[in-house]
Amino acid sequence: MNTERLFYTIILAIVVVGGISVGAAYYGSTISHPTSTAPTSTSLTLVIVPSGWYSNSTINHDQPAYLVLEPNGSLASSAYINLPAHQLITLKLIDYDSYGLSQVIGQTGTSNQSEYANFTGTIGDKGYMYNCTNVNVTLPPSSTGNVSIPSGLQVSNFPWQGNNTTGGYDVAHTFTILSGSNIVVNVPSPGMSVVTAQFYLNTTGTFVWQCFIPCGYGPDGWSGAMATSGWMTGTINVS
Repeated sequence: MNTERLFYTIILAIVVVGGISVGAAYYGSTISHPTSTAPTSTSLTLVIVPSGWYSNSTINHDQPAYLVLEPNGSLASSAYINLPAHQLITLKLIDYDSYGLSQVIGQTGTSNQSEYANFTGTIGDKGYMYNCTNVNVTLPPSSTGNVSIPSGLQVSNFPWQGNNTTGGYDVAHTFTILSGSNIVVNVPSPGMSVVTAQFYLNTTGTFVWQCFIPCGYGPDGWSGAMATSGWMTGTINVS
């Protein structure tokens, strides 16, 4: 990422999932989208944009962010998300960030916590990946398909690829719901893709959501967007 303001407009980025077309446009400058006003819903669509302008007293830098795609097509802040308890929730991640191997997953620059490369807490601990090629995945036992061209493919995790020096996980971001330090739901995204998953949240209360791929600022990638609500982390209210 460079330190200049960049104008990104995605007009013809159309992703077709199950016959539904989704388009999104965004401005890669200081993210000032309003807080989501959508009511508690059984569906949640999040758009991952690669370059919003992050600026404070110490950082002036392009940073990635999650935004909520509202029912009316507008984008809103992901700082505070409402979800229902005891109902099936359908999550869709529309990831415009580039894909590539991530060698480190976890909360510090030295951790390598492979559980964040798995679908966890979703129905069957699996999800579905669309519009992404050349990504290596692990298929659930009941799945069939060509893992080299996994369009609409049911997947359970993204295993380590390559050797210990140059390898990594095909995961660009995660959407992880936490209860304290415990993973409630984890949905990984390989980038430049659409990933869907379904899950239940059967406990009411306030939870934290967090991306666990170090994709922010600083030597370990955990400053800036990673630590700022509405960018790579936020709050989920379950009621």
